[in-house]
Amino acid sequence: MPSIKFTVSSSVHGIEFLDTYVYYKKGLLHTRPYSKPCDDHSFLVPTSCHPTHTIRNIPYSTAVRIHKIASENEEYHKAKTDYVEYLTRRGYNNNIIHEAFTKVEAHPRHSYFQIKNKSDDTSNKVFSLVTDFNPALPNIGKILNTHKHILHLDTTLTTVINPDNIFTSFRGAKTLHDQLIHSKLPPNNDTTTTPAQNSAEESITGCRPCKKTCNLCKNYLKTTSIAYSFHTNSTFNIKHPVDCDTKNIVYIINDLICNTSSIGCTADSLKVRFRNHKSHIKHSRRTCEVSTHFSDNSAMHILNKSSNLVFDDCS
Repeated sequence: MPSIKFTVSSSVHGIEFLDTYVYYKKGLLHTRPYSKPCDDHSFLVPTSCHPTHTIRNIPYSTAVRIHKIASENEEYHKAKTDYVEYLTRRGYNNNIIHEAFTKVEAHPRHSYFQIKNKSDDTSNKVFSLVTDFNPALPNIGKILNTHKHILHLDTTLTTVINPDNIFTSFRGAKTLHDQLIHSKLPPNNDTTTTPAQNSAEESITGCRPCKKTCNLCKNYLKTTSIAYSFHTNSTFNIKHPVDCDTKNIVYIINDLICNTSSIGCTADSLKVRFRNHKSHIKHSRRTCEVSTHFSDNSAMHILNKSSNLVFDDCS
């Protein structure tokens, strides 16, 4: 692809790989932290809507990464100075940053590479209380810890669940990005028509039946490019191609026996709205002009024989 660019670099001193720079010194290979020139180190802003422990863990995880990558003490302190500046610039408290690096430096570098064996002891099994995070909530962890002593009163229960291993866990709420952006495109179920055919169909304005020929389109819908009103004796051009699945529409129901017209609008599809009209007429629910008229004149009307329906898109 033309937009993809490849660069090749070589050096007798060292080479970068991901976030690590590997170099040769005194017969040994060493590593130090590396970041691209375009990296602006945009750590999560501390004022964002996240639990407190998430904010505190970012300086700690950054300190652990630097401590593991920097094989020489001199390179570690250089990287530490840089990343303390990056974190401070993003608004992190100096005490939290200092506490994180002090905690990491309390253990030797090689200890962070050791594999931790998982215990099979069931007493160490943890139980999490999962809930959605909201900054307006009280401190659920504090409330939970305050009442853990109640579980200790039941000796049988403590053999199954260790109260000290119960903690609060927050699931991530959907962000504005998650609400607006979708990773998948909606499926295109219509594979029988070509783009040229679709374009030709879309250019034809007017009210038309759907491709499935449902009950509404078969018995009630009138195929036309104009709408007629008995009340005003006027005709109106339908400016859009519409069918029973179209949403945000204005529709007109003409009673061919009484020569009356009823106009309505809906944000739902016509299929949904007309199904509601039929149900209200069937159960004599006088909720609108349509159901009231057909309920009052039920003796002289058969709905699909005495009416037709025309509509247009108003979105």
